[in-house]
Amino acid sequence: MVKRSNTGIFALIIGIDRYQAKQIQSLRGAVADARAVRSYLVDSLNTPEDHIVVLENQSASRAAILEELRRLANNSDIRPGDPILIYFAGHGSQATAPHGWDAGGLYGYIQLILPYDSYCGPKGQETQPIADRTLGACLDNIAAGKGNNIFVILDSCHSASGTRSEEGGSSYELVRSTRHPQHFPLEEGPLNAEDLFSRTSSESHVLLSACGSSGQAWERDGRGVFTTALLDLLSNTPLKELRYCDIAMRLDTGNRQFPHCEGLNQDKVIFTLTSVPPFSEPFAIHRTRIQNGSPIKFVINAGSAHGFGRGDEFEIYADDQEVEPEGTLIVKDVWSYFSVLEPTITYPSNLSGHSIAKPVKPKQLPPVRVYCTEDVMVARLVPLVECPSVAIVATPDDAQVDIAPNGDSHVSISLHNFPAHGINPVIASHVEVKDLSRVLATLQPHLCELAQTSQHDDLTPHVHADLHRLQMSAQCFPDAPSAELNSHYIVPSQSGLYHVEHDSPYGIRIRNESMYKLFPLIQLFTMGPYFHIHTLYRSPCGPAGLDAPLPPGRALTLGYGAGGSAPLVIPLSACGVISIIKVSLYTRPLDPRYDQDSFRNWKVKAMSDALNEPWATILLPIASSPAPPRTGSDPLRGPVSEYQIGPSVQAISKPYESRVLVPYYEQNKGVYLEPAAPISKQLGWLGICKTRWSIACARFESLSRNLWL
Repeated sequence: MVKRSNTGIFALIIGIDRYQAKQIQSLRGAVADARAVRSYLVDSLNTPEDHIVVLENQSASRAAILEELRRLANNSDIRPGDPILIYFAGHGSQATAPHGWDAGGLYGYIQLILPYDSYCGPKGQETQPIADRTLGACLDNIAAGKGNNIFVILDSCHSASGTRSEEGGSSYELVRSTRHPQHFPLEEGPLNAEDLFSRTSSESHVLLSACGSSGQAWERDGRGVFTTALLDLLSNTPLKELRYCDIAMRLDTGNRQFPHCEGLNQDKVIFTLTSVPPFSEPFAIHRTRIQNGSPIKFVINAGSAHGFGRGDEFEIYADDQEVEPEGTLIVKDVWSYFSVLEPTITYPSNLSGHSIAKPVKPKQLPPVRVYCTEDVMVARLVPLVECPSVAIVATPDDAQVDIAPNGDSHVSISLHNFPAHGINPVIASHVEVKDLSRVLATLQPHLCELAQTSQHDDLTPHVHADLHRLQMSAQCFPDAPSAELNSHYIVPSQSGLYHVEHDSPYGIRIRNESMYKLFPLIQLFTMGPYFHIHTLYRSPCGPAGLDAPLPPGRALTLGYGAGGSAPLVIPLSACGVISIIKVSLYTRPLDPRYDQDSFRNWKVKAMSDALNEPWATILLPIASSPAPPRTGSDPLRGPVSEYQIGPSVQAISKPYESRVLVPYYEQNKGVYLEPAAPISKQLGWLGICKTRWSIACARFESLSRNLWL
């Protein structure tokens, strides 16, 4: 084991073997696991001991756990971006979601971790477990001040199993779960002046769990199977080469416990916010028949959903350690997640159960197809002819963008064949001709990604995506630092276009009425003036046995409910800009490492069934507009309070004015100042406040001194 330099990690480590409630089965390895994690941080990573807080058994009460989470948020020694580790080993459970809480369906569940004093206390005042939304809100509270470099590890069950087995010898096995009492309600607290809108974002942290929501976390020989495998991997792998998703894929936890890794940052290097250079994971290759009686074929676990098509070439290697390929194969037939390959000149003869396939070269993006109606403009565009990212077409039906003159030296760019019917929105209105090739090259990957779509009769008509305007709930989970958002109304579509107000919170709800388990990827494309692709949601990763985030008959919510994503807010600076939400629906994870061993051993029936699995996409075009002026109490944004700016806080060159102080939603910790009286044009001033909303109200006078109103 090689010692590494001090990583500056701050950690909260929790291990609970014995519970106060007698009905909760004691464990044997949770405290040992917690101590082993602490030893790894101190001995292997040189983490200072005063950076680590350990709570064991009775010291891990609900109040103590929540207090330590608050201390992480307020610890002045933790700088923004410092890595924060939160580890929990103990019992987990699940319960029916409280009334009004969108957990994906009528009988949706929320996940729970059990502190030492769970279910104890005077009748009617028993201690609540810590709900996933309470934990999520606490993590967002930490991330708001300390950044998104938070790693959460849960070695507990998320199922209501209570299974326990003894297999003799020295192997004594326990499952880290307990059944939530049937008649024990999860209470909600009343909303008060201290509540914020909850961000609860999967971008604030990465979660590595011992198993899925329906799985079991096992103990063996007085230690957790998951934590033992995790520490073994971390101790023998250079951390600078290890991504969070790699951890989940490489853990050796046996064939009955499958780790899950969740969060938008799962591709980051562990304990950092560093992204590794883009690369393609090698694909597995298998020789098999795809139908009874058919010839044996070369099949790889990559298809049209991965962006591959007929004619793409792959080099075949005997295993992932070889540097010289055995031969080259070319894609002959392509399905959603698999492709049939045939040999080219060189035939790979040395195939084994560990052979892999790598693309011969990165896929080349097709050029942007440009159309222009005016001859004078065509003459101006002659320099684009030799630009590899642009292709000028003769008819508008073949075009992706239209170019039109806007003065002597400028042009405007509009999208053609836009998803909304009969609309060709302008995405850049004042582009200099000399900059046109650069702008189109920037637009190229956006259009290519948007063009990668699929429709399937068994899937597309049975999955529905709705855009919801959100409002603040009157309730919040106990001890959560923020109130919940819930749906206020469904935004109607006008000729396929959804109109939203800037600086207002929106959410997405996807209902799965198909027969397939779905693994969604949801992205937001901002189409101008600064083209950007932002991932709103990505499905968990793991080696096998993943829980589908969107099973049949259920729903997935983003921005509110159980989906784990921040509300969608279009800032004032993007008012009038066209955005597109792309919902990609996959029936299996796209990571080629997923369930590789099973794929290599598939027989004809399994292969034939897999080839017929579909994938599909849904596009939601969005146009933003200014919100109407607000006065009084707004049910969408919560109560409004007036504050008089007096002489002591007079702003430079501005008269005293009454202002309304309301939450600003693009930032978790912010305020938005609006005139108290209605005016024809909405004005606003933004001041970033690093305190909680309640403190922001109390300190409004001192805050105002630093604002240019």
